[in-house]
Amino acid sequence: MSVNKVNYLNKKIAKATIDFSAQRAIDSAYTFDDANISELLDTITIANHPYITGDSVAAVLTAATGATATVPTATVAVNYFVIYVDKDTIALADSLALAKAGTKTALTAGGATVDEYLQRNCFGLITTDCIIPLGSVITKVWYDVVTTLQSDDGAWGGGGNKDKATMSIGINAAADVKAAAAIETDTAYDSGIHSTLIGTPVWGACADHDTALKSIELQNPVLIKTTAEVPVTVTIAVDPISVGKLDIYVEYYEPTKA
Repeated sequence: MSVNKVNYLNKKIAKATIDFSAQRAIDSAYTFDDANISELLDTITIANHPYITGDSVAAVLTAATGATATVPTATVAVNYFVIYVDKDTIALADSLALAKAGTKTALTAGGATVDEYLQRNCFGLITTDCIIPLGSVITKVWYDVVTTLQSDDGAWGGGGNKDKATMSIGINAAADVKAAAAIETDTAYDSGIHSTLIGTPVWGACADHDTALKSIELQNPVLIKTTAEVPVTVTIAVDPISVGKLDIYVEYYEPTKA
């Protein structure tokens, strides 16, 4: 006779930290101009650069801007993926898959001086190293804003429209924890904010809500069960985020067996 093992759930809390300010401080030291862009080879020369193949980057103008290159453009809503060539040279691709395949984006230096750098993990879909196991039941997600998030039209210091970026948080899907919110329009991403995103159902005033079954019914829709081993992600749109630090916490029950 076979006996089924009892399933247990172990409660855990995972944490992801995204520090845009620290990344900007590192990457802004690796500036380049039109003379460093090879239109023949579609490469950029940046001495002793820190990039590896697959890095997600957005082009950001420095405070002393010239005219930006046509590609890589420092305008809004553009991000690239790095192709490592050697310690002093990179190329860019339009997607992660193309970067891994070594398929370069055609670069155009433009006719005027360029003064820009490539900031990592500041635009598009950003995958954190916070991994939630398959079949976990997520009961709560919250975040703490350590320092206020800011953006500036991809031209930090260049006088663009400050704080236009939007950001969402996801686990199974791109925005299933928090839908996109503009960092300029509310206090959601201001320093000191502590926000609970899921795990708090709206109970209402009905007497039925006092019963255990009704409470379970109300809470179930706000819980998330992972459909694969998935990372916590953030999706940034409109502009790159150049400044700010965010801690994201995920409370979940991980399935195991006796």
